[in-house]
Amino acid sequence: MPKTTNVSLKTINAILAIPGAAPVMAAKIIGRVIGQVSNGFGKDEQLVSEISVYKAIAVKYPNDTISLPDMFKTMLRRANTEVDTADFAASLENMTEEQKALWATPNADLSERDQMLESMPEMTTLFGKAPTDIKAWLDLPTIAQWSLLNAVEQTLPSKISLYGDWASRDRTAGKVATNAMRLETEATEAVPLVFKTVTDFLKNKDVAHDLDVDRDHGIAVPERQIAA
Repeated sequence: MPKTTNVSLKTINAILAIPGAAPVMAAKIIGRVIGQVSNGFGKDEQLVSEISVYKAIAVKYPNDTISLPDMFKTMLRRANTEVDTADFAASLENMTEEQKALWATPNADLSERDQMLESMPEMTTLFGKAPTDIKAWLDLPTIAQWSLLNAVEQTLPSKISLYGDWASRDRTAGKVATNAMRLETEATEAVPLVFKTVTDFLKNKDVAHDLDVDRDHGIAVPERQIAA
């Protein structure tokens, strides 16, 4: 997958400068990393680069960036604890041994929750291996950068709603200048800034070329979820 550098660093630095957006991106990154490692893709060097970007955001916004343990626990609570292999086994019945081997994985009999718990040592190693470096963003393929930017832009409205509910309760209780009120304001202010950053990113001819190359190779490039 192609990479673009002439606009990439400007893009991630713009996101890093937005208090209401950078922690959202950090959460998207660390959640993706946990999912990938749990599903057996921990050897992907791109994950180290993603963790480096996450760490850089966490250094700038230590109080608002979700930690690795907290995100892991959140995902663990949501993970499926059941393993239903009956249908899976039935689908393998008419395959050759070679074809069956394609579907044979060490974690085939583990639940999502068990896979996550089993991945903790590898996750710990990966996290320790990654330096704190926002420039690691440049190591990510253009489509990976775009997917994260798209996810952040798409998530901000729900964050405003969530923080707004918290802030409303604080106002009802007669409180002023609370953390919830700050988060609501920052998320609201982030929307137009992120919109401009994403729009500029997508308008770049090299970015457009990279994403077109991915499409030509059959890669599903996500559509922008916020209308330009």
